Amino acid sequence: DQIILDMVAAEGPKWSRIVQRLPGRTVSSVRNRWQRIEKGRKLREAGIESKNRCHQCGEPKRGHVCFAKLKGAQPPSVASEMNRVSGSTATSSQMHPAPQMP
Repeated sequence: DQIILDMVAAEGPKWSRIVQRLPGRTVSSVRNRWQRIEKGRKLREAGIESKNRCHQCGEPKRGHVCFAKLKGAQPPSVASEMNRVSGSTATSSQMHPAPQMP
């Protein structure tokens, strides 16, 4: 999910380029996942919350990117809040480590 979000932010919706970095996924599966994430984000911004919850972290599920499932990675908002509280600043590479390929 983070690869999809990062590449769409950097290059726009170039689905075939994104799929090249995600072996085993099709153009339509990547596009559908991005659309689901965006729909959830827009609904949350509008104040509409899903009744379905993530089993790992309890967040509303629609369009949710679960950082608990990503082996303990923290969402950028949590990392920046922790840095604010601790008084340290993290670089972009520290906040968004490169994804590990299995």
